[in-house]
Amino acid sequence: LQLTSLGSHPTSCTLGYLLDEAGLTNSMKTSLAILCVAAAAAAGRTSAFTVPAARTSSFLSSALRSAAASPESSSASAPSSGGRILDCGDTSVAIKRVEEDEEVMEVASYRNNLESPQMLIERQQAKRDALDKTTEALKGVGTGVALGTVIGGLTYFSGAGLTESLQRFGIVTGIFGTFLGGNNYLGKSVYVSSLDDATNRLKVDYAEGLMARQDVGFVGKVPDPELYGARYKGSNGVVACVDCQLRNCDESRNSMKYGELPPHVHIRNVDVDRGMQRRGIARALVEEVEAYAKTTPAQMITLVVDNTNFAAIDLYKSFNYDMEDISNPLSQGKYGVWTRGRSIMFKYI
Repeated sequence: LQLTSLGSHPTSCTLGYLLDEAGLTNSMKTSLAILCVAAAAAAGRTSAFTVPAARTSSFLSSALRSAAASPESSSASAPSSGGRILDCGDTSVAIKRVEEDEEVMEVASYRNNLESPQMLIERQQAKRDALDKTTEALKGVGTGVALGTVIGGLTYFSGAGLTESLQRFGIVTGIFGTFLGGNNYLGKSVYVSSLDDATNRLKVDYAEGLMARQDVGFVGKVPDPELYGARYKGSNGVVACVDCQLRNCDESRNSMKYGELPPHVHIRNVDVDRGMQRRGIARALVEEVEAYAKTTPAQMITLVVDNTNFAAIDLYKSFNYDMEDISNPLSQGKYGVWTRGRSIMFKYI
């Protein structure tokens, strides 16, 4: 086992150094290294190998303690399908990467007020069914009369005679009044999407980058969509999500150039449903983005935040992100964006 193959982080080298200094045999070193890595993964320590070198001894001790602990004693563990599980008290939340088209649609449904394409259609149909047909038909006829009055009036004031103006009024009113009245009577004043149309609408409005694979997404999901009064049924259990995008490098699927920034991963659309906030889910999603960024050519991670969004600012500052105001138009050249009342936050990796 090459200990340095764990990465170029200082702790990787320090871990190997400590094992050498302990005077262990090669087989003992291998066993202990594997045990430490497995324990850190089981505890959900996604940043275990980026702790300062001075703290590596305590890391080894805590890793060994974690390995001896039962799974229930940890607030985060690794599920068999990848990602990890957060213990959120009354339920667990799986943190995982979005990979399949069905998962992209779950994100789109979450962002569509927790409403899936089928639920959107059902809501439209219920609205149509609730209409009073007679009232709606009269509204359609009234619209036709209004259009006829406008056309007839314009005809009269353009110099035509009263007879011609009345004829045009009658023609327009008859055509449009009949069409709109009949259309409304049949309930077609409320549009009901087909399943394909509803699905495409959600894709384009809420998940186009994910569907095109320009963005990489991560979600938090509860195990049972029927929890909390089936609030998350439409999103198939998704309670939180985040997008991120690799930029300014050949490997990026976005060819746009963003200011003078080096290759970087830009965080977009971090969102946790109000009923699931303050449970560590946003932090877990950011950790997943950071872990992903380290697998890319990115040299830094960026995001844009409202200057009044103190909760988000505090979260990213806890990850050691720096912050710079971008209200000045000159920020466009440096960062590729400028917006009043907003700042860019960034961290080198």
